[in-house]
Amino acid sequence: PGTGKTTTIIELILHARAAGQKLLVCAPSNVAVDNMLERLSRVQEAPGAAAPSVAEGLGPPPPPKLQLVRIGHPARLSEAALRHSLEAKIQEADESRLVEDIKKELARGSRQLSRTSRKQPEKRREIGRELRSLRKELRARERKVVHNVIGEAGVVLCTCTGASSSVLRNFEEFDLVIIDEAAQALEADCWTAILKGKKLVLAGDHKQLPPTLRVQGKTNGKDKQGSRGLGFTLFERLIEQHGDIISRMLTVQYRMNATICRWASEAMYEGRLVPADGVGERRVENLIDRHAATPEEKHTLDEANPQDVESASAPDSPLSPDSPDAPDGDDEDLTNAVMLFLDTAGCDFEERVVGEGSHLNEREGCVAVQHVLALLHRGLQPEDICMITPYNGQVEFLREERSRRAVDVPGLRKVDIRTVDGFQGGEREAVVLSLVRSNATKTVGFLADNRRLNVAITRAKRHVCVVGDSE
Repeated sequence: PGTGKTTTIIELILHARAAGQKLLVCAPSNVAVDNMLERLSRVQEAPGAAAPSVAEGLGPPPPPKLQLVRIGHPARLSEAALRHSLEAKIQEADESRLVEDIKKELARGSRQLSRTSRKQPEKRREIGRELRSLRKELRARERKVVHNVIGEAGVVLCTCTGASSSVLRNFEEFDLVIIDEAAQALEADCWTAILKGKKLVLAGDHKQLPPTLRVQGKTNGKDKQGSRGLGFTLFERLIEQHGDIISRMLTVQYRMNATICRWASEAMYEGRLVPADGVGERRVENLIDRHAATPEEKHTLDEANPQDVESASAPDSPLSPDSPDAPDGDDEDLTNAVMLFLDTAGCDFEERVVGEGSHLNEREGCVAVQHVLALLHRGLQPEDICMITPYNGQVEFLREERSRRAVDVPGLRKVDIRTVDGFQGGEREAVVLSLVRSNATKTVGFLADNRRLNVAITRAKRHVCVVGDSE
């Protein structure tokens, strides 16, 4: 997390295009494809925007001629991606004018046919023959326009399943296929794209969230027959079978304070993850000082290297949901901590099931909101903070509580609230995580998957607060 995977992919694409290669870039979701497209679009419009450190030793790439084309239904594309869509490129093509002329001829012919009396069968047959001929020519011209647009493209982007689209049927030999977020893609979906390329790069993190499967039974690990489930991805299989022979791990992260990085490194990455120079010292108080500083002072603050402080733990009892919005001195100590656990054990904060099996814990949610208020009171901006939780039921409650408390604290409305799964790939200066689960049977549900906790905690740059029941 935070190691610059997307930046690395972009650098790879730039150098491949500089070598004249044609690329197919895929991801399992439209959102992931559009994010990559938007990053590539910015690089195309401002050459040199990609981080030079990633390409160190390779030399700066020449001004990129990416020639981006996004394949997919326009209704599923982001607004920024629409101008690169296949449909938009077809409209811009010179041949499209001839296609439009044929469509106009068809419309005129159809009107003429409707006006021609059935008492003139020969004339109607003649018009019908002309219309059939025009339709045949229209299909041929449309296929040619599509073929030319894709043929001239340097980088074609689509989802993994979109690689099976009929418009790519005649393009079976891309020089390079790149699949981003490959650890979230089903293996069967990956092969659709892989078979279209001479070479393959898979990018992802199998220590983060796996593919989402809406099926019953065990999907990760082994099933009752001892075979792998659908949730076991191609990315994981290659890592398991070949390891470092075929893989390269990005080990320097550019996001998290050293304390957060150390937790992730030791818990998930065999101690290999380290912070970049100057990143490990990020703390909440530095950010607050930056918000109040002039541009010259901000540069000085960036160079500062405050003494590292170990993560703090919560007091014996959690913050009261009924306490005043303005925090006291103890709360300031809590917001200064890099990693904080507010333990609700023994507080009788029982969860309950809502909707179609989702979970909700109102009292724990109030504690989480109260901590967000403490962060705002310290001077963090609402855009710096995100509240995340594993369950949709808790998301709905937190949003309702945000609206209720925002009457007195308007800035609270701008604090983002999402599920853990919906925030993979995102980051904020401070993250408040509500775990929700608290019950007599000590059941934790899918929180038992440490990959979900890894995603949640590593979204934070300077401060992460976990609210939950340690028992």
